[in-house]
Amino acid sequence: MEKSATLFILLIISHVITDFFFQSDSIVASKNGKQWKSTGLYMHALCAGLFCYIAFLIIKDWEQWLIPTIVTVSHFFIDWGKTYFKNKSIAKFVIDQLLHILVIVICWITYTAQTDIIITLLSALQQQNTLLIILAFLLVVKPAGIFIKTILDYVNGIQGERWNNYIEQLISGKQGLEKAGRWIGYLERILILCFILLKYYEGIGFLLAAKSIFRFGELTKIQERAYTEYILIGTLLSFTIALFIGLIIH
Repeated sequence: MEKSATLFILLIISHVITDFFFQSDSIVASKNGKQWKSTGLYMHALCAGLFCYIAFLIIKDWEQWLIPTIVTVSHFFIDWGKTYFKNKSIAKFVIDQLLHILVIVICWITYTAQTDIIITLLSALQQQNTLLIILAFLLVVKPAGIFIKTILDYVNGIQGERWNNYIEQLISGKQGLEKAGRWIGYLERILILCFILLKYYEGIGFLLAAKSIFRFGELTKIQERAYTEYILIGTLLSFTIALFIGLIIH
């Protein structure tokens, strides 16, 4: 059971690394623009299969090739199909990820002949091993950041195109370091996860207070309710996701 739980976590880690850390904006643009003719699409699918194979190498199954092949092919067709849906939505993001995870789960069940999935996963959570902690740190960085951006894009979208453009103008009009907000989000979620693992819960309150103090001057100068709400939504989502992931593995 321990080996099957380890394999499951490794396969999820391989997917997270492939889809969020080894997929650049240029690859996404290439896939959306050229669809099945995109070189980036083929390279991305091969990357998914490669990291899947590495997962099997770690558990010392050197001859396993079928499942990495299935992951490669399925990843290609899922991402290819996604290119025909041009709109950026929460549903598109969630469905895409669920399909990839579903393929992994089916392959994992077939490989391990695992029938009691819930018990195996609970066992993996109870072990609190190094792999689970690595997965948690990976999740609070890129996947959480992309999920937050997807939600913020959705919030902007339901307010109408005019309001959406207005928010973008406010954000672009502020002088700041390029992608600084993204890195601030990465760091704050990493710190929150560290505080939870170290059982230093006071640090979370200190971090929230410190960020509020630094943001206070900026928000009062802008005097724009829309931009203030935009920042608050992003901050609260960031803290909520980090807390949720941290409490699950704690």
